Amino acid sequence: MRRILAIAGMTMRAAMRSRLLLLAALGVALAVLGLPAALRGDGTLGGQVQMLLFYPLGLAGVLLSLGSAWAGAAMVAVEVDRGTAALLVTKPVRPVELWMGKWLGLMAWNVTLLAAAALAAGMQALWAVRGPSPAAAAERERVERELLAPHAETHAEPEPLEEMARQEFARLSAERRLPGDVPADMLLSFFRERAAASARMVPPGGRKEWTFRPAPGTDPARPASLRFRFAASSGAASIRGAWEVSAPGARPHRSEGVFRTDRPEELAVPGTALQGAGPLTAAFLNTDPEAATAVFAIDSPVTLRTHGGTFGGNALRCALLLLLRLAVLSAIGLTAGCACSFPVAAFLALSLFAALAFSGWARDWNDPGRAWAGGREMPFSDAEWHEDFAGAASALLFPLRQPGVVESLASGRAIPARTVAGMSALAALYVALLAASGAAILRRRQLTAGGAP
Repeated sequence: MRRILAIAGMTMRAAMRSRLLLLAALGVALAVLGLPAALRGDGTLGGQVQMLLFYPLGLAGVLLSLGSAWAGAAMVAVEVDRGTAALLVTKPVRPVELWMGKWLGLMAWNVTLLAAAALAAGMQALWAVRGPSPAAAAERERVERELLAPHAETHAEPEPLEEMARQEFARLSAERRLPGDVPADMLLSFFRERAAASARMVPPGGRKEWTFRPAPGTDPARPASLRFRFAASSGAASIRGAWEVSAPGARPHRSEGVFRTDRPEELAVPGTALQGAGPLTAAFLNTDPEAATAVFAIDSPVTLRTHGGTFGGNALRCALLLLLRLAVLSAIGLTAGCACSFPVAAFLALSLFAALAFSGWARDWNDPGRAWAGGREMPFSDAEWHEDFAGAASALLFPLRQPGVVESLASGRAIPARTVAGMSALAALYVALLAASGAAILRRRQLTAGGAP
């Protein structure tokens, strides 16, 4: 361990003399401190807070990712090309210790820069809300509640639509009320569509229930909310009804009112309704005097928003996920540098970004029926190769993709601790495999000046 730490220290000192990493540090400083001054938000306090978090942290993450891949490729490849790596391996230093020391030194640099960027961005966002500001007190409170207090949105448990469709099919089949000239799979498809449609409708005097399991870490002391949107069968602009929210062992909550059909609605739920021992049940009762049927939206008709944790904890989890990506990128660059000369290793490391971007680009094309803006047909829409490529790239690069991490922090969405734990285990596995591969390559590679594998 002492030899690994010694190599890490040498790597840190070399990184401080590296023009590339110094440029990356300067870019991170400009992204966090200069970019917010250059950008203009939408004029609201919420838009300003989201801008202060999303753009500086996102750009800092990109710069550090590029620097990690490039510097990792140079750490070993340049020494092998110059022959200086032979001076280390002739000493009592094993190849795996050389690899780990280089990786730890590079990660220490990444930790320093990423921590500074996350701390600066978070402090600017907090100062915008809690410091001197012309924003009204009500707007500050709203931003504090919606953006700085992490929230989790939970969808209702799926309904057994397939079972409902098959039961209806079996009942009508037993009563001999189905046409004999229509195939059974076509009839089942019809019953599935009808079950899905009926599950979204609440007729006058009817009642519809949804079951939720609040996200882990939910604070029952904080109020929650139900978000929903529906239309009226009569085309009316509103529907009168009542919501009942209850959980086993908790005090039920009932709210009556007139709910609009031309926009999403949000219903406050007191924390006392969340303090039960089981899942939460939300029921809507249609009491509309005009006898209009409430038709809930197809995509996520009702969601439960709960709060838990702090802004600082959420920012820490965001930074940890970004750091895990840097750890894997650094490991990939180091192993590429062990196997190839520096230009080739750098090319491989930077090509990873193209594959990373293209995996999401190809995945967005998986639906051949989609079209570009302007009505043009998407290229390759008649081919299937991009589906296979997107699936393979997404699986291989899963620890690197981490879509929406910074966006989640900027929008106030809670980043679950279990996500960080799972990604940590996966990143550790990737780093261990890359370390073993890099060490094996170094053992078999000629480390004299100009040596080639």
